[in-house]
Amino acid sequence: GTITVPAGVKDFTITVPTVDDTEVELTEDYTISVGGKESTGSILDNDQPTVLITDSTTENPQNDDKVTGEETANITVDFGENVTSGTATVRITDTEAQNGEFPAGDNDIILEVTLSEGKATVPGYTVITNDDGTFTITGVDVSALKDGILTADSTFKYQNGHEVNVNDIVAKDSEYGTDGNKDGEIDGPTLTITDSTVDDGDDNITDSERATITFNHGEGVNTGLSGVSDLKVVNGSSIITLTLALGSDGTWTASDGTGNVYSVTGDGPYQIEGVDVSSLDDGQLTASATFTDQDNNTASANDDVQKASNNPPTADDFSVSGDYLSDDPSIDFAPHAKDVEDDQDDTKVTDIEITSLPEHGYLYYLDGDTEVKLSVGDVIPETTDVKYSLTTELFGFDSSDVSNIADGTISDSITMNGLTFYAGTLDKSANEPIYNRFIKVDHANDQVGLAVVEQGESGNGDEISTSEFIAIKLNEGVEADQADLSFASLNNKFNSGEAWITVGFYKDGVLISTQKITIDDITKTGNHSGTATVSLDGFFDELRVFPETNSNSDKASFTMVGADVTSFNGIDDSFTYKAIDSDGTYSEEAKVDISMENVIDAHRVLGGGGVDTFTLLEGAGSMVLDYQLAAYFDEHGLPVSGKTGQQQVSISDDLIISSGHSNDRIDLGAGEGNYRVDTGTSIPNLNGLVDRETFESFEFMTASEDNIRDSDGALKSSIESPVQPLTDTVNLGSGHDRVVSQGGNLAAFGGAGNDILRGSDDGSDGLRGGADDDVLYGRGGDDYLRGDSGNDILIGGLGNDLLSGDDGADTFKWGVSDLDGSTDTVADFDSSEGDILDFSELFEDLESVELDAILDSLEGNSSTTDERGGFDVSVSDDSELTITKGSDSLTIDFSGASDVTSSLIDSLNTLKHD
Repeated sequence: GTITVPAGVKDFTITVPTVDDTEVELTEDYTISVGGKESTGSILDNDQPTVLITDSTTENPQNDDKVTGEETANITVDFGENVTSGTATVRITDTEAQNGEFPAGDNDIILEVTLSEGKATVPGYTVITNDDGTFTITGVDVSALKDGILTADSTFKYQNGHEVNVNDIVAKDSEYGTDGNKDGEIDGPTLTITDSTVDDGDDNITDSERATITFNHGEGVNTGLSGVSDLKVVNGSSIITLTLALGSDGTWTASDGTGNVYSVTGDGPYQIEGVDVSSLDDGQLTASATFTDQDNNTASANDDVQKASNNPPTADDFSVSGDYLSDDPSIDFAPHAKDVEDDQDDTKVTDIEITSLPEHGYLYYLDGDTEVKLSVGDVIPETTDVKYSLTTELFGFDSSDVSNIADGTISDSITMNGLTFYAGTLDKSANEPIYNRFIKVDHANDQVGLAVVEQGESGNGDEISTSEFIAIKLNEGVEADQADLSFASLNNKFNSGEAWITVGFYKDGVLISTQKITIDDITKTGNHSGTATVSLDGFFDELRVFPETNSNSDKASFTMVGADVTSFNGIDDSFTYKAIDSDGTYSEEAKVDISMENVIDAHRVLGGGGVDTFTLLEGAGSMVLDYQLAAYFDEHGLPVSGKTGQQQVSISDDLIISSGHSNDRIDLGAGEGNYRVDTGTSIPNLNGLVDRETFESFEFMTASEDNIRDSDGALKSSIESPVQPLTDTVNLGSGHDRVVSQGGNLAAFGGAGNDILRGSDDGSDGLRGGADDDVLYGRGGDDYLRGDSGNDILIGGLGNDLLSGDDGADTFKWGVSDLDGSTDTVADFDSSEGDILDFSELFEDLESVELDAILDSLEGNSSTTDERGGFDVSVSDDSELTITKGSDSLTIDFSGASDVTSSLIDSLNTLKHD
C-alpha cells in the first residue's frame, strides 16, 4: 500500500496491524520506502517459550539460583501464551557453552515434554500445572552433575513446524561448608562426647554417669545452633535425644524429654555439660548430630565413648603428729586414698586433690631443693611426699596490727592473729572478773595499742588502770606456756617500785597461777615502754593482765602495745582432700588432723646423724649461729655429706635446734633468747656410754655454777672436754629454755632463766638448772640433777638418782612410776631453806582416811597396811625413807637430814586438804 505524507512533516509513526493467534511464529520482516529510501521493520511474536531451572527445595523458584542440599532441581517450562500443544526437549548439562551452543556431557539429563490439549507430561516425572499456565517438572536428580553452573538447554517444537531454543542456568553447590582459608579443603563439623568429671577428653564415662558433648559446625558455616539437629546419644536400641531450643532470654538449652534441661554454652564450639546417661547400658555410647549450612547442605559428625561401671575411690580421715623441734612431718596419703581398680593395676595411680588448706601452716613438697607450696585445687599423685610446715607467727600482735584498725574503735572484744582481747574489772574480795569494760584502739604517740575504757569514755591516751584488766584469749584448742608482752605508758609508780603488773594464767576459765612483773623484769624499749616474758610450768589458754600498786594514790597504768605467744603445748590444725581414681572419679571429702608439739616462734636449725656442733657467737653487730654438721650414714646405709653454715640472729632471738643422733655439742651460752633443744640420742657413740658415778666425777657437775663458763657465756674447755666425747652436751643462755634428750647421755646446763631440762628415758644424765627457777626431769636411767640457785623442782624419775637442790627453796618430787625398787639420794634437803617434799602424784588416788592412816603410822600410831591404801611408809633413824606398795618400792636416802619425817607429814597434810 501507499501512504501520502503531507508537506512539512518531518517524522511520523507507521502502525502495522497484526492478528493475535495461538501459533508460535517466527519473526516477520517488512520494507518501507519513503522518497526512494527503504527501511526494514520486524513483527515480533509475543508467544515465545521460556524455561526455568531452580532448587527443588525452595518455596520461591524465581529467587533461587543455587541447587544445594538434596541435589534435586525443578524445571518450569512455558510453551507460550494460549499454546495447548507441542513438544519440548530439555537437556540439563554441566558443560560450558562453545560458540553459543552447549556440547553434550557424559551425565546430561534429557527430559521429553509433551503438551497435549493443555496438559504436559514427562516420562518418569511428576509435572505440576501452575496457575499461570506454566508447567513444573519436580525432583529432577542432578547429583550426577558436577558442582558449578548447570544449564537447562531447551528446544520447543510447535505444530506449525516452528522450533525455538531457550535456556536457563542455575548454580549447583552440594558440598557442606565453604573453603574459608582457600586451601582447597573444607573442614567439616566435629563432635566429641567425654566424661563430665574431667576436662581432658576422658574416653571412659564412669561412676558419675554424666557426659559432656562438644560440637562445632566446621569451616565457613554460620547457621549457629539453629543449624544443629538430630542430636542424640545411642547405645543399641536405647536413645537419648537432645532437643535444642532458644529461650525468650536469648539463651539456648538442650532437653532430653525426661525433665532434664541443660545449658548450651559457647559460640562455636558449643558445649553441653553433665548430660545424664545413666539410662543407657554400659558399653559403647555413640553421640551424633546433623549440621546444616547456610546453603542448606548437610553433614553429620559422631564420636564414641565407653561407659563402664567403676567403683569410686575412698578417702579416709587420718591424723598426723609432729614435733616442731624436729623435721616437718610427712603426710602419707597412700594408705588412706584407695581405689579397687587402681590398687589392682601397678600402672595406675590414684591422685589427691587438696580441697582446703590448714589454718596455721602450709603444705608443700620438694622438687629437688625447691619447696613447692600446695593450693586449693592442686592435684598430686598419692605417692607425693607432702610435708606440713607450721607458721608460728600467727599468734601475736604489735602496733602495726593495731594501726590497721581505725583509731578510737571501741568494742567488747577485738580479734587479731589468733588472739582475742576483751576487758573488765576485778572484784578482789571475790577474785572474780566483772566484764564491764571495753577494748579501745588507741593511736596516741608512742603508745599505739590497746587500752581499757568504760562505755562513753573518749580521747587518746587512755590506759589500763588499777582494778582494770585486759584479757588475751588464744584460739579454741590452742594452749601455750610462754608469751612476750609489750607495754607502753608505764607511769612513774613503776620506776619507783610502787607498781607492778600481775599476769593471771587461765585454762578453761580457771586460774592456774600468777606471775608478778616488776620494773626489773621489763626490758626497756623506750621511754616508759618495754617487754617482759611470762611463762608457766604447765599450759594456759588465756592471760589476764592488770596493774597493781602499794601507793596510797592507788594509781598505776599502762597500754598493751604487743603480745607474742612464743611457746605452745601444741597446735592442732587440719585440712581436707579428695581421692581421684585413674578414671577421674572423685571420692567423698576426707579430713587430715595435724597435731604439733613443742611449738615455739623461733629460728629452727636441724642437725643430722653425725657428731654435730652448734655454737652461738658474737658477729658484726649481731649474733651468728655457727653449725658444723658431720657426714654420716643414714638408716639405709647410704652416705650423707656433712655441711657447715652460719645463720644471722640477734642476741634475743629464739632458737630451735634439733641436733639429731650421735653425741652433739650445742653451746648457746652467749645468747639471751628462749631456746628449745632436742638432742636426739647420743647413740651411736663410739666412746661408749657413761653412768651416774662418771657424772659425779665431772667438773661439769661438781664445779660451782659461776665457774663452768667463760666471760662470753661459753663452756670452759676444761669443763667441756671430759664430757663432750661421751654425751650430748648443751649449754644455754639467759632465756627460758627447754632441752630434751631422746636417748643415751645428756649433759645440760640451763644458765639463767626459768629452764626445763629433760634427760633420756634409757641412759644416765647430768642436768644443772643454773640461775633462777628450773624444772629438772631425770626420766629413765641413774641421773645426777643439780638445781643450782633459785627455787627449783627436781624429779629424778626411774633409776637410782642423785638430787641436789643447792640454793633456794627447792621441791623434790616423786610419782607412782618411781616405785621401781630403786634408791634415790637427796644430798641437801633442808626444810629451813624452804625445801619441800612433794608426793602428791604418788598418793593422789588415796582417800582422806587412807592419808590419815599413813600420818598415824609416821607419828608412831599403829595402823595396818590395808588402812593406808596398801602403802607402807617408814623413815629410818639415818633419814632413809622407804615407801612400799605390794612388791613395788622406793627408797630415798636423805643423807642424814633431820627433818624428813616432819616434811613428809607436811606434804601429806597439804595433799589431804587440797
